[in-house]
Amino acid sequence: MGLHIWEVLWEGQQRGSHALLGVSTHKCTLQASGYTALIGGDSCSWGWDLSTNQLWHDGRAGRRYPGGGARGVLSVPDRVLVVVDADAGTLGYAVDDCYLGVAFQDLPKGADVTSSHVRHHDVTSQKKLFDHI
Repeated sequence: MGLHIWEVLWEGQQRGSHALLGVSTHKCTLQASGYTALIGGDSCSWGWDLSTNQLWHDGRAGRRYPGGGARGVLSVPDRVLVVVDADAGTLGYAVDDCYLGVAFQDLPKGADVTSSHVRHHDVTSQKKLFDHI
């Protein structure tokens, strides 16, 4: 349990048109034929499309993230923090040292971070675990 934070470095020019960053359970789909985004593509994964700012779960686009009435698309920088509060069952993101709020809630226990990206592109992540904050 606890608070889990991953720092992900993913250059904007390497993201492609379906750059989703999120979490999944061990039951999520790991492979698909054709050009398919896996994160958020089934009921076992939740993701944020960094190109369109859409949240994805169960194969459907949800609301724009972050909320707050912004009209344009947030230009997501190369460095993103993925924030999972396992005790509260929430997933959120932070950019430029600013937490953007809860993107998903009611996550099942055991969700872990993954990323979905185009072949031959570099994505670097580093996990930090905070058990008692």
